[in-house]
Amino acid sequence: MNSIQLKHQIKHFISASLFTLGLIAISILLKSETTIKGEVLEDPEVAEVFTVYDEIVTIAPSKGKPIKDWNQKHIDEAKKVGVGSLKDTSNLKEFIENEQLISVVSDCGYIVADMTHSYPYLTKDAILALRKIGASFYEASGDFSAFTVSSLTRTEMTQKKLRKRNSNASKRESSHTFGVSFDISYIRYNGVREWNYERTKALEGVLATMQKNGEIYVLKERNQSCFHITVREQKGS
Repeated sequence: MNSIQLKHQIKHFISASLFTLGLIAISILLKSETTIKGEVLEDPEVAEVFTVYDEIVTIAPSKGKPIKDWNQKHIDEAKKVGVGSLKDTSNLKEFIENEQLISVVSDCGYIVADMTHSYPYLTKDAILALRKIGASFYEASGDFSAFTVSSLTRTEMTQKKLRKRNSNASKRESSHTFGVSFDISYIRYNGVREWNYERTKALEGVLATMQKNGEIYVLKERNQSCFHITVREQKGS
């Protein structure tokens, strides 16, 4: 190997080494930009999108029994905090697309039943109230039970159909058509239709606490064996 070839090899080796060192330096620099005090930050392009179901809810103690909030209270509050009375499914779809109504799914402490005369959607505040009731009941039940959500949001059309088969359905307006009301069965726990005094007492205590705190209105409907709940205007909102 002559001196000229040797010089070319040495030059090539130095260039390759510098390129490799450059890549290592860039890698260290990028890592330092996404690390603070040892905590690796998420790439903003792939970070998880948090939803209403990721929000932490506080536990309400189970104490006492709820008082009867007459139906007109529910309607008046629904008009104030709801999305506006839903005429039909087209109107419902519009609020869903605008994210003013959010899909309701089973969560800690409650199971969403299959429904024929309502749709599994509520406002964000109503879902948070439902999740708080569920999580609180889950703790208060003593055996990590879940109640059943038997009815959610209705349109005026579905409310009209419901009147034909349910004498307890409102003959005029219903707070269910505003996206802020739901019904909780007190004879269905853990997916089984049964009467359970201890579980119902725990559920009543949770509802009583949240009612007293001004978070919800409660109406016990005996014909349908459910608690009719309407979320109230949140303090500070």
